[in-house]
Amino acid sequence: MPYSLTTKEAAERLGTTKPTVRSLIEAETLRARKQTRGSSFQWRIDEDSVNAFLATHGRYDEGVRSTRPSLKTIDDRLSAVEDEVYRLSSPQLSTTSGARSATFRELDDARARIVDLEEALARSRSSAELQRDADDARANVIEHLLAAVAAAERADSLRRRAHAELDEAIQGFSLPGHAGDLRDS
Repeated sequence: MPYSLTTKEAAERLGTTKPTVRSLIEAETLRARKQTRGSSFQWRIDEDSVNAFLATHGRYDEGVRSTRPSLKTIDDRLSAVEDEVYRLSSPQLSTTSGARSATFRELDDARARIVDLEEALARSRSSAELQRDADDARANVIEHLLAAVAAAERADSLRRRAHAELDEAIQGFSLPGHAGDLRDS
């Protein structure tokens, strides 16, 4: 049965989490179908696509994906690949057809790596921008929370003053004396 794995099972096989599996499904890296389950649905993942992912990328928890390269690292790799493409496309290429064919394959592979690195760089920049936006939104929330705390402290101070004035007023009525004395003052 090709679509037999649940997100939990696929996550266990890939060495990752269920949200990551759902992201791979949304990115169409893994093939999956929605299976109706009451008023919601459950993903059923194609086992062959999980096996293909494992063959190509390996498990997430095997350290291959433990650290993401920085933008500088990606830029450096891209420069190295561009240098390699330039070197391979120089006029000193061998004129034998076998060597030339191999060189052109290497050139095509290098171009494909450049495209992959450019896409990774664009995604990394997009991710960094989204993280900056999230940080700005979080800072905005914190500012509002601090303003709310300051307003609550002001309200508490005003309540304390009001209670003190009420206490003074009550104490004034509780002093011994005649009610007529109150009218005269």
